[in-house]
Amino acid sequence: MCKISIIMPMYNSIKYLDECIRSVMQQTLKDLEIIVVDAGSNDGTLEALHAYQKEDERIQIIHSDKKSMGYQYNIGIAAATGEYIGFVDSDDTISKSMYKDMVACMEANDADIVVCGIENVD
Repeated sequence: MCKISIIMPMYNSIKYLDECIRSVMQQTLKDLEIIVVDAGSNDGTLEALHAYQKEDERIQIIHSDKKSMGYQYNIGIAAATGEYIGFVDSDDTISKSMYKDMVACMEANDADIVVCGIENVD
């Protein structure tokens, strides 16, 4: 079991994919799995995901037959093996220590859930 399973729903996300997935791959908390649930992308997203998977063995790609983010999240949750679960949307970029900080906060406070702030960037 890993510390955290990060679930990432995808659909035609090539525009943001590199910055998004690299921000997850470069987390200071290394004990994680990255579960990408792709809903039939046809813009090169899926091909790019396979290239990232070759680069990082923590990436698992699951194919979804529905284009519903909720459905994709549920598929990812069912596949997760982590002690904790995190979510990153396909157009998000996260700070390098986000999950390390969130897990530390959770454990220090015996919390069931933690939520972090956001910063909108155009």
